[in-house]
Amino acid sequence: MKKILLISIVSVALLFGCKSKKEATQVESTVVEVMDTIPEPVVNRDSLIAIEIAERVSQIDSNKHKINDRFIFSNTVLPMAYQKKEYSQLWKSEKNRADAIEALLSSKEHGLLPEDYHVEEILNYNSNYDSLTNEELANYDILLTDGVLLYGFHLIRGKVDPETLSSTWNFMGRKLPEVKTKILLGAIENEKLPEELYKLEPQDNEYQVMQEYLVWQERIIENGGWSSVYLSSTIHPGESDTNMPALRNRLIAENYLTAVDTSSSTVYDEKLVEGMKKFQKRHGLNADGVLGKATMKMVNITAEEKRQMLVTNLDRRRWLNYPSEGPYIKVNIASFRMIYIDNGKVTYASNVVVGKTQKQTPMFSDRMKLVVFNPTWTLPFSITSTETLSKLKKDPNYLQKHNMVLIDHKGNIIDSHGIDWHKYSEGHFPYMVRQEPGPSNALGQVKFLFPNKYAIYLHDTPSKHLFSRDERAFSHGCIRLQNPLNFAQFLLSKQDTSWTMDKINAIIKTRETETIRLKPRIPIYLLYQTVGVNEENELYFYHDIYNRDDKVYETIMQPETITELEDSLKKE
Repeated sequence: MKKILLISIVSVALLFGCKSKKEATQVESTVVEVMDTIPEPVVNRDSLIAIEIAERVSQIDSNKHKINDRFIFSNTVLPMAYQKKEYSQLWKSEKNRADAIEALLSSKEHGLLPEDYHVEEILNYNSNYDSLTNEELANYDILLTDGVLLYGFHLIRGKVDPETLSSTWNFMGRKLPEVKTKILLGAIENEKLPEELYKLEPQDNEYQVMQEYLVWQERIIENGGWSSVYLSSTIHPGESDTNMPALRNRLIAENYLTAVDTSSSTVYDEKLVEGMKKFQKRHGLNADGVLGKATMKMVNITAEEKRQMLVTNLDRRRWLNYPSEGPYIKVNIASFRMIYIDNGKVTYASNVVVGKTQKQTPMFSDRMKLVVFNPTWTLPFSITSTETLSKLKKDPNYLQKHNMVLIDHKGNIIDSHGIDWHKYSEGHFPYMVRQEPGPSNALGQVKFLFPNKYAIYLHDTPSKHLFSRDERAFSHGCIRLQNPLNFAQFLLSKQDTSWTMDKINAIIKTRETETIRLKPRIPIYLLYQTVGVNEENELYFYHDIYNRDDKVYETIMQPETITELEDSLKKE
């Protein structure tokens, strides 16, 4: 700039008055002296970087815009954040950069993929931060912002959208923070990013225990995991098998036995039986100490497979939005168990029967609002047009024997005698069938309704013997409770202490249907968790009866695709 100005002044002097070379030289010398006193104009680098950031942000489109071949996923919150800061750098603080990078790298401890959050590019930029060009600083800043936002979104909602895997998997997702860009900018300004990211995780013991166990499981895998144990037949306590030393080592690997319990004995001795009973209990098995097929199947789940179970179920937990206050009900399909939680404590629990593998119970959340005593049961068309029709063809008196009535399309009960059932084929059944109240009713003596599009509810059952089984997948999809009248009294007495078992039994004896509305309605979650945590914060593993784990895990392990953050992120 000075050079250009000097040439201009000298040229003007020569044109207007300098008649000799000497005079021109004197003019030039004088001008140089003057120019030396003029400061070099200050170029504001922050402004130049802001221009670079603004140019890139203006182009952000989650379907098109890339930085270093990395898609920018946040096309709502990220632009708003930079707009509020007038497109200045968000990550000038070395502490903030270090905290953000550490958080993104630690996403693996939550079962997520650091590479989803541009970690490789961010680390490359960060290692040369002081020598980055303006363009590179703009790229770095945007990539780091996008990585933090996407990671936060995954912590809030989970990486997998369950409904994309199955239309029968859907929940009222965890609420997004009401103040989005303010939270991000406040955390950066106050250098408190780790604290704010932590708040986005599910805030309960269940998530924390699973997350800590995943970290421990990673260490086990790094140390070689454990070896499989194969038995030629079922082994009972006191019997011998050459693989008992291997079984001891297997239980030691997960702390069901201690290292001092190591022995070369081939006897299935008392100490080993004790450790095995602990293992069985924590894996949803009958803790009888017998080494049968079901027990050995769980024993031979590899360390890597257990890690996959933890990763899968951590994301499932992130799908859920449990109430921060008040009671709610959880039914875990995989553990065949229902619990009622009030202020963080389990106050009621029951074994349940769930849907067969061919009639799988869906996963969703709703609110329970009705208790119905002496219910009728209107059989679904899928049952009447197949199973019921087949039985009527064999025995025309089937309906009467099972306290059922035939109903026409106008809702009238009609006499089923004399109908030629053989003229109807499977899938073509012009009637409805209703089972009347009574001890043989398939719904038993009470049902609990939370109206939903799947027609799923909790109910009693006359088939009590099924509750003695370890795995209880026998229903057509609904949830059967072991002691439903006790549960009804438990629920109703919370809103009115006059609800005693004597009062309930008196209603049952009438065989007349009576409906009671719950006030308030109770949130209920039908879950599928093959890893769970009990009230003592003990981790439990369960058999994947519906084979649902693999497709969830595979989706988690796939690189994040081009997505937009929720529309609800757009406004403050």
